[in-house]
Amino acid sequence: MSTEYPYPNPFEILRLVLRAVDLKQSNKRLDELAGKRKFDPRELNDMIEQHVYQVLAKYMGPLASQVVKDCFNDFLDEYLYTVVARIPADGVNREEMLRVLAKGFLVEHIVALVVQLHEKISGPAPSFWFSNQGSTVKALLEWLRDKEPGWNKHISTLKKEHKDMVSAWARGDDLPSAYSISFLSDVGSSDESTDLDWQKTKALLLVSRAIDWVKRISLGGGIIDSARVSLWEANNKISIASEIYKIQSCIQHRLGPAQPLISELQHNLRRTVNKSNPDRYRHLIAEAQAMILSSEHLKSTQYWFDWHEARLQVFSGNIESANELYKSAFEDSLFRAGENQKFIIEEAMVVAASLPNPDRVFLKDLKWSLISFGYDIPSISNGKPSSKFSDTIEDWELKLWKSSFSVIFPKTGLFPGVEYTDSQAEKGPLLFTGKPEIKPDYRNPNRKIKVGESWKKSMPQLIWFLMNEDFEISKKLIHKGASVNVESDVGDTPILIALEIMNVTDVPYKSLDERFFELICEQSHTHEIINTRTQKKRLLPIISAVETGRPDIVKKVLELGADPNKRGDTDEQTALNVCIKRIGMIRNSEYYWQHQNAMDITPVVLDSVRRHSQGVCGFTLDHISSHMKNNRKDPLFSKRQSLINEQSTQHIMKHMKIESMLEIAKLLIAAGADVNAEHVSPVNGHTPLMLAAELDEADLFELMLTKGGDPEKFYVDPRTNKKINCWDISEYFGSTRTKNILRDIQRFFPSSSSSFIS
Repeated sequence: MSTEYPYPNPFEILRLVLRAVDLKQSNKRLDELAGKRKFDPRELNDMIEQHVYQVLAKYMGPLASQVVKDCFNDFLDEYLYTVVARIPADGVNREEMLRVLAKGFLVEHIVALVVQLHEKISGPAPSFWFSNQGSTVKALLEWLRDKEPGWNKHISTLKKEHKDMVSAWARGDDLPSAYSISFLSDVGSSDESTDLDWQKTKALLLVSRAIDWVKRISLGGGIIDSARVSLWEANNKISIASEIYKIQSCIQHRLGPAQPLISELQHNLRRTVNKSNPDRYRHLIAEAQAMILSSEHLKSTQYWFDWHEARLQVFSGNIESANELYKSAFEDSLFRAGENQKFIIEEAMVVAASLPNPDRVFLKDLKWSLISFGYDIPSISNGKPSSKFSDTIEDWELKLWKSSFSVIFPKTGLFPGVEYTDSQAEKGPLLFTGKPEIKPDYRNPNRKIKVGESWKKSMPQLIWFLMNEDFEISKKLIHKGASVNVESDVGDTPILIALEIMNVTDVPYKSLDERFFELICEQSHTHEIINTRTQKKRLLPIISAVETGRPDIVKKVLELGADPNKRGDTDEQTALNVCIKRIGMIRNSEYYWQHQNAMDITPVVLDSVRRHSQGVCGFTLDHISSHMKNNRKDPLFSKRQSLINEQSTQHIMKHMKIESMLEIAKLLIAAGADVNAEHVSPVNGHTPLMLAAELDEADLFELMLTKGGDPEKFYVDPRTNKKINCWDISEYFGSTRTKNILRDIQRFFPSSSSSFIS
């Protein structure tokens, strides 16, 4: 592992895990990534899928490999989001950091892994794996001999060289290789070992091999001892922050005479305070830097000086120089600076976005790190690794960051005489002081125009006149040859606008004029256009069709080529899930709004608000969270929101009938909608089938079962960590008709049926 920065990166940890089970092999890309601190988080997900799940599945089967993958992901999430992202490690070297991590954090996850493996595949008790008495492989071979009759039968059929190999394992001459464990089932007489579960046996052998490998490395003995103690004692969790602080407190005195200089810089170079005399701060930075960096233990604080020098350049009006310094500060802070990484990234984003030519490569690296450390969530749904800017960042984000420059660096914090031109980026709603004098160009029916006064939006003129519900002009443009297979710069299409005119769920209310849809749907549509969604709000034609409440509209959009499994809306819904949610609202609107208002403020919810608020609430998830919490405390806001919800409900109930929505659900299912599609709301892992069970829509639930609905599928309750399936949902919500259906199919799912079905 590299000693350049204290926290190991996740690829280093992955490589270590693969070595423990002898599956590292030769992987140049993994070795490259193990030396990087800037990486595409999607590539990490790919590596885990390929090298943890897929490779391990060949050796220990899908059940055990899924447990290992889930535990490894849980470990990385907690490590990256709560340790690396939050706890500064300035002055701590790699060796010291590994001792801290091994002391407690790593141990608790190793223990969790063996406990979960025991629950899934049985085998020796969890405490067995952490004995300090000799070889774990030897102990497991003895356990197999005593507990698995099929093992002894199989060993008796082996040739001498293979028996010698197993004997060498028992003596501890060498650790068994993954390959030798794998082919052990292929040698000897298979007739004698048919009662031996080889997937389980190989999984146990690989675990024992990994434990013995850990015992041989530096710190390994301590890890095993701590794991054994952890199984005995419930309250032995160690605070990583406290352990790191102990190390840092021992070197704090080395700051010496630089301490008052640093305090002055930290206080006076804040972004929001009045300041003057830039030369004085340049001198202070240089003086403090010379003192600090002369100490070997404090050289890692270079990023702090680059960060404050970058601020100084912004305050002085030198944004290009600031950008270069932010790059240095960003790179040196990664896997070292704790929460300061977040502050550096946020400042760097608005600077890089505000350059005359935005630094797109730098912005992409910044966004990758925001996601990797859990400071933000991906804005692009594409799960494939990509170095393209557009595969990581959408245009609206770039404009949002640019428009937020004056929020992060307000005029009051700049040196006297320094000014930046106010950004004309998209912040706040698109406003018109009056209907623009835009005349249709019938000679060029596909002409593109720019509209707006608060900011500009580019679109084909047909889309503009559809938005303004000017039917005669729209009709004439199409007759003159205007194509419907076009989109605006943010993904608006003619078919989407025509459907949104009939959307009964929108506030303010739409005209519901169906002439525009009839006009547009007469034209031939490409598969791409009918499935195009807008960038920011992710409006999607098939979902807009559902929200008309009209089965005939949904049927027509499906006939035009809409994909029923395409995702839309800010929280990535399917049309079927949206449809069933609306059914729930119509059935019990009071409960629907209670549930909506009580929803946890998750990153997905925050991102949804960000996408709808045009930058008014800020650009980071923390900004949005603070805004929402303040609103929830404001009685006037709550009252106003209740009135809007009440009026919206009345409007929806008037135009959206339960029978029609049930028919729409059946149309979507008949078109191939996935009834088991997982969603992030109302809770991560929830499916349309679960929604139907919750609402006791028995006919719909039964139809879904015939279309492959999986009642065993579960989500994990974030509050209790309990797995919840359709049986649990039906019981909790008192869904009597759904419970009757589940009772009828109970015999097919004996392991998942809850005790209430008897």
